[in-house]
Amino acid sequence: MIKLPAPQLNAVEVFNDCVRGFASAELREKFFSVSADFYSSFKEYSQKASAAELHGFRACAHGGREQRINGEITKGDLYALYNSQMVPEGCAGRSHYNLLMISAPLNKCPYCGIGRVSTLDHYLSKSRYPAFAVLPENLVPACADCNKVKGGGVFEADSATLHPYFEPVAIFRECWLKAEVHNQSPVVVSFKVIPPHAWEEALKKRIVNHFEDFELARRFSVEAASEIASIEAIFQIMHGPEDKKTHVANTAQAEFRLNSNSWKAAMYSALSKSDWFFV
Repeated sequence: MIKLPAPQLNAVEVFNDCVRGFASAELREKFFSVSADFYSSFKEYSQKASAAELHGFRACAHGGREQRINGEITKGDLYALYNSQMVPEGCAGRSHYNLLMISAPLNKCPYCGIGRVSTLDHYLSKSRYPAFAVLPENLVPACADCNKVKGGGVFEADSATLHPYFEPVAIFRECWLKAEVHNQSPVVVSFKVIPPHAWEEALKKRIVNHFEDFELARRFSVEAASEIASIEAIFQIMHGPEDKKTHVANTAQAEFRLNSNSWKAAMYSALSKSDWFFV
């Protein structure tokens, strides 16, 4: 996972810009009449997310666009706030959408670290938590694969995954992603999560959930297979196992400096310790 800085966008301004974009004066008035409640819930979101307690929010029922979420505001109204006033080109909130989309370094999905950002994911799903439909801190730039896999169910503590904006720095300073080289041809590298023993159990659980829910073991192994093919091509122009070991060890160090828990860092570290790979 890649940590992202929390959005610098003002949640109130984003909400107001999107509401003002509605052509219907009646709908605008309906939103602004309960705007203070939305502003309060935005602050609460930040507080709960920082404490890993987003499961404390009550989820609305599945489906039912006519469900009332706040006063006269329905789920369908909140869908429209995002779908018609934040996403389309030229709409009132599109500039905010664009800033969120480009916030991921190198356009890489923060959930998996390999996919290209192509959408915004609602960390708390829009279907169950529509009040946060346009809240910047709930909108994560993501790849299509991660957005599809994540789904939109009720958010619970036992099934929580990592939040790119709010996780502690320990996740990025300590190593928890490991790789194993399987001595077969073609070479196969598998991946697993081993959280540091000293971490809180809730954080360990989120790491494991994240790895499993986003199917990262499979996706990382696919990436590793392609990378190994490139390594083997490079080996063809090297002289002897020592040169090969030096190349792999140096690459492992470089990848760890970039991201100690990337699939590349884990893979190159495992390869550097495998005598079989250099024969």
